[in-house]
Amino acid sequence: MILGTAGLVRLDPSTGQLFPVPISPPATPPAGLPTIPPSPTPAGFLAGLVTTASGNFIIGLSTNRLFVYEVASGTVLRSRNVTGLRAILSASTDGSRFMAGPFLFDTQTLTIIGRTGTVSPALTGGSAFSVDGNAVYATFSTQPAINPLNTNNPQNPGGAVIPGTIPGQTSNSAAQSVLQVLRSASLTPDIGLRIPETITSKIISSPDGQYLFANSTSGLLVIPVGQLSNLPVLDVSATSLVLSVDMCNRTIATATVQIRNVGGGRMTFAATVNNLAAPVILSARSGVAPATLSISFDPRNVTTRGTLQFTVVLVSAEAVNIEPAILVNLNFRDVADRGTIVPMTGVGVDLQMDSARKRLYIANYTRDQIEVFSLTSQTFLPPIRVGNRPLSMAMVDPNTLVVANSGAENLSIVDLDAMQEVDQIAMGPVPLNATPLFPRSIAASSNAILFSAVPLAAVAGLPLGNGSIWQLSLLTRSAFPRLDLGTGTPNVVQGRNMLLAPADGSTVMVVEGNGNLRLYDPIADTFPVTRTGAVLGLRGTASAAADGSFYVVDNFVFNSVLTSQGTIA
Repeated sequence: MILGTAGLVRLDPSTGQLFPVPISPPATPPAGLPTIPPSPTPAGFLAGLVTTASGNFIIGLSTNRLFVYEVASGTVLRSRNVTGLRAILSASTDGSRFMAGPFLFDTQTLTIIGRTGTVSPALTGGSAFSVDGNAVYATFSTQPAINPLNTNNPQNPGGAVIPGTIPGQTSNSAAQSVLQVLRSASLTPDIGLRIPETITSKIISSPDGQYLFANSTSGLLVIPVGQLSNLPVLDVSATSLVLSVDMCNRTIATATVQIRNVGGGRMTFAATVNNLAAPVILSARSGVAPATLSISFDPRNVTTRGTLQFTVVLVSAEAVNIEPAILVNLNFRDVADRGTIVPMTGVGVDLQMDSARKRLYIANYTRDQIEVFSLTSQTFLPPIRVGNRPLSMAMVDPNTLVVANSGAENLSIVDLDAMQEVDQIAMGPVPLNATPLFPRSIAASSNAILFSAVPLAAVAGLPLGNGSIWQLSLLTRSAFPRLDLGTGTPNVVQGRNMLLAPADGSTVMVVEGNGNLRLYDPIADTFPVTRTGAVLGLRGTASAAADGSFYVVDNFVFNSVLTSQGTIA
């Protein structure tokens, strides 16, 4: 196969002749999705190819055009344009998925099923799949830092941004880098390996999976990943602690953390608090794993009510991984304050109550999972793994939870009795020139599941672009954009938006960042009510009465037809 300015051609080595490769037409855009005219391919484009281990497929990128070529039929089965991708490619052993830059794609649908960074014209790095297909080894210049509270992390120059942080990496360590080991299903980071210098473009694996070879700053970097089980790897039993005392009981509060070596060999460690003035006492400043580290809160000199945050930074000279840090939350409360703080690793972004099972579900954005909290035992149960960056959830029936994965072009379907993800429904088929859209907020009415889908920001840190409202069908396993938002109203919503529904499923309300409110009627299957600019300076909170008789957005109150009823305080 040859990819050049003349397109994709096949060389017959016996005759030396070149034959153009036929390309299957792209998917027909679903109704309601605007048609975007194709853009011409510039003469000086970047291109790359990668072959699956079976030899059945060749995956290529020509500037922004991704394609999958089937060797047996000699045709391009499918293709799509994704703006900004660099031709840094790798494919799983079975050919079911592949990496293009920091994005993980499904080979059959070309939908994005995970992200470990953002696109950039200056992107450097590389990726490779493990031989068993369960892991992706990846490092990219735009990749989020693993264990970001560790100030000894080369991916975290300057240290963690929390009160009392100490300086992070210095200039003499700029050549160091981190190779992340990610779950291949969703690109959830499991571990970060220290490597001596930056990987610049490509990584490949040895046939037995024991070694990775990569182009690096100085030449060829050889990484013995097959030896990880024999090398020291530092792990802890908890990465977040809460120590709470009240004003009338200023006794020292203590919690313990197990320091573990989950690899092999001997491993020493050192522990320090990121602020020497913090009211935190460590039982030991160094030791040999396995060991128990006691962390105590001395409240005798604390006068400010509330929660102070500090970090216990762990460093090991022998450990090959980025050591996890321990976030210590010191809660100093009044004796009359009520409520129990239960520590959780990660970032919770949405909540869903399950009254029948006496459980609370929490979407954990950074761990790609749903935390399950038992109301009976007041403890966390085993989590449910879902797709990349879950942002919003909806119980669509008593046994099914649907999760909007904001880092992928799909939604996770969770069986609440089995406590596991049972399906992922893609937003497809993907038209050739459609901008990638990612689910953001989801809500379920009595007969329709609606969710918003938005593009990535043009530049990291800028507001999200305008998106649209989509509908999910569990019966047909499909997701598709709505035709409109009411007669004559285009299906366009601001990138910053929320969807919510009352408990009885009588409506779905759409709240946009510009203060527009829209009400969906599931019986008429349309949006009969729109209030433009109803909430000025939207901060981003909304709730609904169980029967849909009232809605509260920030501190504004609306009735069942979105007529203003005043404000709360």
